[in-house]
Amino acid sequence: MRYPTLGTAAALAFATATAAAAQTLTSKEAEAVLFGTRGSTVAVSGALDATDQAIMKKTIDLLEQQINGPVKYYAAIAYSPDEGILTEALQSAMNYHSVASADAAAIAACNAVRGSGTAPCQVAARVLPRGYEARPLSLSYDASAAFSKAYRRAKSPKAFAISEVTGAYAIGTGPEAALAACQADRPGAGDCRVVVVD
Repeated sequence: MRYPTLGTAAALAFATATAAAAQTLTSKEAEAVLFGTRGSTVAVSGALDATDQAIMKKTIDLLEQQINGPVKYYAAIAYSPDEGILTEALQSAMNYHSVASADAAAIAACNAVRGSGTAPCQVAARVLPRGYEARPLSLSYDASAAFSKAYRRAKSPKAFAISEVTGAYAIGTGPEAALAACQADRPGAGDCRVVVVD
């Protein structure tokens, strides 16, 4: 696993990818832009000193040992700069559909438990698909696998829907069926939208 440092160029790529994600694609178009499920990269924040960067890398390695598998992209780990990374405020969010949604979930979880009066949480590290770059569509690790193994093989009409807020996803026999299944998958998935239609 590679460990590059998060930087300004990466942040701009994340923003571009999020803005581009609003369009609906065909399965052929989606297949051309989605990342595979073999391999990932951990990007550690340059705001951390060398010791904390090393601790973050080790934390992800230990987490993978605990779950007996990879930390699934898109994932983020957030911390409060005032508290440091070895506190209860260190929180993660895994298997989301984009960098932005993983960041938001991890930061919200961290802010909910950080000490009163401490600095708001920020991202310490991200887990990204290998070769990450901004693309018109991004899906979580599990959704990418489902697209490849189930959606592509399904007969048309079909649609694929996702929730950025919860990480939910669903395949349906059309847009309405996919949206309904996505919303039923997890409570609070009211932001479900169709991202692939055939």
